[in-house]
Amino acid sequence: MDRVIVIGVYGFLGNHLCTTLLEEGITVFGIDAFNNDEMNRYKEEKEMLIGRNANYHILEFDRIFDQFSGHENKVDAVYYCDEQSLSSVDFLDQVLSFCKENSIKLIFTSSLSIFNKKENTITEETMPSPVSAKAKRYVELEEHIRTRSKEEAIHYTIIRLPVVYGPWQPETFAFQSIISKQEKGEDVKDIEDDGIGDVLFIEDVIHALIKAGSIKQTPPILHISSGKEGQWVKAMNYLLKKRMNKEVAPTLFLNNLAAKVLTFEPQYTVEEGLERQRQHVKSRNGSPQ
Repeated sequence: MDRVIVIGVYGFLGNHLCTTLLEEGITVFGIDAFNNDEMNRYKEEKEMLIGRNANYHILEFDRIFDQFSGHENKVDAVYYCDEQSLSSVDFLDQVLSFCKENSIKLIFTSSLSIFNKKENTITEETMPSPVSAKAKRYVELEEHIRTRSKEEAIHYTIIRLPVVYGPWQPETFAFQSIISKQEKGEDVKDIEDDGIGDVLFIEDVIHALIKAGSIKQTPPILHISSGKEGQWVKAMNYLLKKRMNKEVAPTLFLNNLAAKVLTFEPQYTVEEGLERQRQHVKSRNGSPQ
């Protein structure tokens, strides 16, 4: 890949993706499409970190695709990183039309939360059974992509992710909330399950996304997961230094297809990833590392 578009460039996932792509010398056109309080909280700081790179270009929302009409401006892939299922179907349709007209692959990040954790083993063939409003919205967006692709032969890959953690994880996630409170010396109470049961460190996820964009032909759906049971509970036990009493169903999200197509294999253990996240929190708080 030489040139890509990253939609949701200041979100947790999109910002890490953008940073890694720039480090690899790839030109990135960023679109700040999904605004909420959590994303806006550190937006200015993230803008400064990536905005200095000559290969980074931010696109105005109302003129997103204007400059890509000529062959000389062609991009290789569009990454659609909607981490909170905030997309409107109208905007998604604009992106799909752009991909169709220019024969560009769309990589859409979805969530493994669309499955009910009562199922023991889940693959790409498992039918979604969403419970939360956010999960149901992801299913709607996925179905919209599939329907339009079937009608118009749009090249896409939907990549379903577990809980992704690491530096810059939003405070709304359990891991970041716990680490932040621990570093401030505050009590940790009322821990909520992030709703999936599986976790992956951000760098493992980003490498998989980049590989998916680099390969010409990829399956319409890929699950990026740890391939192990009980990783969320293992992470909580490590953070809290005690065994959780809460019963969590041992759901296994198989990643065999991703391993075959992307040669995907997580490189970070839960402990290594959480320590990286903690060091980031300490550095931002000005604490000695």
